[in-house]
Amino acid sequence: MSEPAKARKNDKTLDLKGLKGSRPELITMETLENMMSGQILMVISNDRRTQQSIPLLCESKGYRLISVEETGGTLYFTIQR
Repeated sequence: MSEPAKARKNDKTLDLKGLKGSRPELITMETLENMMSGQILMVISNDRRTQQSIPLLCESKGYRLISVEETGGTLYFTIQR
C-alpha cells in the first residue's frame, strides 16, 4: 500500500477547493509549467470534474500522475513534473 498523499514530501501544494469549471485544470497546468522537472505538485480540489480533467492533463502533457485519493469529497492529486 502506498504512503498517504498528505504524508508525502511535495515541492508545492495547490489548494483549489471552491474553484469550478476549467479553472482548477488551468491553474494546475500553469503551475506545472513553471516547476522544474522531477518536482512534485499536490493539487487539492473538491470539483468532481477534476477527477477526469487532471489525469487527462497529465497524460497529454507527459506528467506523471503518482496518485489520486479522495477523502470526504476532497480529491488529492500527486503529480510529478
